[in-house]
Amino acid sequence: YGVGDGPDGEGWKLGVADVDGEWIGTVSLVDAGLSVSHSIQVDQLADGRNEVRPHIFDPATGALITQARTAVVHSASATDAEVLSTALIVRGDLSIVAGFEGASALVTPTDQPLPDWLRPD
Repeated sequence: YGVGDGPDGEGWKLGVADVDGEWIGTVSLVDAGLSVSHSIQVDQLADGRNEVRPHIFDPATGALITQARTAVVHSASATDAEVLSTALIVRGDLSIVAGFEGASALVTPTDQPLPDWLRPD
């Protein structure tokens, strides 16, 4: 959650990357929440190797979500953003965001344009 308009008066700037580490864009938060969830987790092991594994379960089936997916949610509520980003990893269906006032989301991979709050710079 970015409280106020940040140190430079232009919002709290955050960079967002997808599950593969590819750059998506930049968000400037002003009194708003942002949550980014990935379906795949990368753990760096003590020996320097990376372990890549799914870590979110579909509660309807009990199965791990194995499709590489990133969900980015911008909302007036940080709690709503967090809940929605995980739910979008499971469902991948942006229509669930409609029930949350002031929330907007992006799920990758996608061919859709970026929402206006997410700049590709």
